[in-house]
Amino acid sequence: NHERELMQQRHAEYYTDWAERAAPHLFGPNQAAWLNCMELDADNLRAALSWWLDQAQLEMVARLVCALAEFWRRRGLFSEGRGWAEKILVLHTPSSLPLALRAKTLQTAGSLAYRQGDWSSANLWLEESLALFQSQEDFTGIARVLFDLGWIAIDQGEYPEAVRLNQASLEVARKADDRLGIYRALTNLGWTKLCTGEPAHAAAFFNEAHQLALQIQHTRGIAVSLINLAWIALEQGDLPHATALAKQSLKLCHLLREREVLAECLELLVVAAAKEGAYERAARMSGAAHALWEALHITHSLAH
Repeated sequence: NHERELMQQRHAEYYTDWAERAAPHLFGPNQAAWLNCMELDADNLRAALSWWLDQAQLEMVARLVCALAEFWRRRGLFSEGRGWAEKILVLHTPSSLPLALRAKTLQTAGSLAYRQGDWSSANLWLEESLALFQSQEDFTGIARVLFDLGWIAIDQGEYPEAVRLNQASLEVARKADDRLGIYRALTNLGWTKLCTGEPAHAAAFFNEAHQLALQIQHTRGIAVSLINLAWIALEQGDLPHATALAKQSLKLCHLLREREVLAECLELLVVAAAKEGAYERAARMSGAAHALWEALHITHSLAH
C-alpha cells in the first residue's frame, strides 16, 4: 500500500508539473500539438486531480485546475472545469491557499461560468478575483479579469460598461507589456464597436488584434481575428472577401479542433450564402452550426 501511494503521489506530481509547463504553450505557435497532448493525457490529469483532492492537498488541486483552465475552455469542457474549481472554493479556508492562487482559481471559475451563461456566479467570482489581483499588483491578472468582465458586459448588451472595462483591460495589459492581454482587449473593443454600429472603428481594433496575434503566433487568435474581419467585410457588402477570410479561419479551426470559432465561421458563411441566393447551401451550414452550439452547451457569444 505504501509503495502504491508513493507511486500515485509521484504520478500526481509529474502531471501537475507537466500541466503547468504546458499551459503557456496553449497560446503559442505549437498550441494545436499541446492541446492534443493534454487531451491524450486527460485521464492522467483527472487522476492527479482526484489524488490531490483525496489527500486534502488543496493547493496542489488549485495549481492543476488553473493550469488546465485554458484546455477546458478550448475543448468546451466548461462543466468539468467549473466543477473542480468550485470544489476548491467550497473547501478553501483562509490559510489553505496563497492569495495569488486563490485569485487565479476564482478567475478560472468565473471564466468557465460565464461561458455557460451563469453571469451572476461569474460576476461574483471575478469581482473577488479582481480585488485579489489588485492587492497583489498582478497586472496581467487584472487585465485578464477586466477582459472577462468586459465580455460579460458585451453578452448582456451593456456596451458603455463593456467599453470602460475593456479599455481598462487594454491600458493595464499595455502597462504590463502583456501582448496576449492586449490582443484580447482589442478584440473585445472591436466587437463592442461593431455591436454599436461603428464598423470602421471595429475594423481598426480587429486589424490591430490580428497583427498582434500574428506577432505572438497565437493560432486561435489568428483564427478569431480572421472571422472578425470577415464580419466587417460582410458588413461592407464584400461577400467574396468575407467568404475568403472565413475559409482561412476554418482551416485554422480544423487544425486546432476548435469548435466554437468554427461555428461562427459557419454562421458567417450561412449569411453570405443566403445573400448570394444559395439557400440550400445556407440551410445545410446553418444546421451544422446549430449542432455545434448545441454540442458545446454554451451561451452563444460573439466576443473572444
